[in-house]
Amino acid sequence: MKHAPAISIGVIVLLANIAIAADAPYVGKWKVNPTKSQVTGQTLTLEKKASGMTRYESGGFAYEFKLDGKEYPMPDGGTTSWKVIDAKTWDVTNRQNGKLTGNYRLVLDGDTMTFQSVLGKADGGTLKESGKLTRMSGGPGFEGKWKISDAKMAVTTMDITANGPDGITIAYPEQGGVCKAKFDGKDYAVTGPLIGSGSTYALK
Repeated sequence: MKHAPAISIGVIVLLANIAIAADAPYVGKWKVNPTKSQVTGQTLTLEKKASGMTRYESGGFAYEFKLDGKEYPMPDGGTTSWKVIDAKTWDVTNRQNGKLTGNYRLVLDGDTMTFQSVLGKADGGTLKESGKLTRMSGGPGFEGKWKISDAKMAVTTMDITANGPDGITIAYPEQGGVCKAKFDGKDYAVTGPLIGSGSTYALK
């Protein structure tokens, strides 16, 4: 799985209605409010291919793997390994730059799949998440299209500081992620030990 749900970096649009970013109301330290965060409804698909590989796809992020515990590449430069524990249990381990980004235990119960997640932090610590997915199509087994119907998110933080009169720096302490950007609509790289290659923000 790819941080779904997990610590994730998505698209942020910040409206700058005053000239100096240091005076902007969004500058400061922010904490995720799980009760107001929309995670349910996201979908993922597991599809067995004729090649013997299994394809994972969620939100346009896709890769293929075998259930042999070996590492396979993901499009963000990370690796994933999937293995069968028993007929109803799979384990998934994702890494970025050799560091753990997430370990997921998937447990199947008919048309319901639960997950327990241990998410890696830049300081070597971990965060925990859990949830449930409901089958939308496919099966039997793990293959099919699934929708997140319940999730308990980890509480993470985001720091926003001024970066000159027309820009900001966004930092994610748990991931060690940082983006220094200006409000010009251009892409600025998000970097960090647990951040996938090609991650960018465009702000305006």
